[in-house]
Amino acid sequence: MKKTGIICNFILCISIILALLIFAGAEKTKEEFEIFQIYTVQGGDYRKTSMNVIVNVEDYNISEMCDKVKAEHERLNEASDELLIRLFNGRKAFKEHKCAGEKEYKGNTKSQ
Repeated sequence: MKKTGIICNFILCISIILALLIFAGAEKTKEEFEIFQIYTVQGGDYRKTSMNVIVNVEDYNISEMCDKVKAEHERLNEASDELLIRLFNGRKAFKEHKCAGEKEYKGNTKSQ
């Protein structure tokens, strides 16, 4: 009888832990994008940065997403004289070198 009670308590505890893990996983929301890699070369008063970004949303405009990434980068870091942003649709696409799009910023002007 005692053995059955211990087993039931153990199963109950495992069930509660699993339910909490599932709930915590459901609550976790992914950011719109992740800055995955940043390479910066700086010399004198000149700064050149390249970024690889993982995008976590399905449908997006490449130009608008690059502008959002640029704004976030400049919020956290100094502005670069040259900035190249490459977007990837997930880590698998990054590993397979499948770039969804890119945008280059030079000074105050934008070029593609």
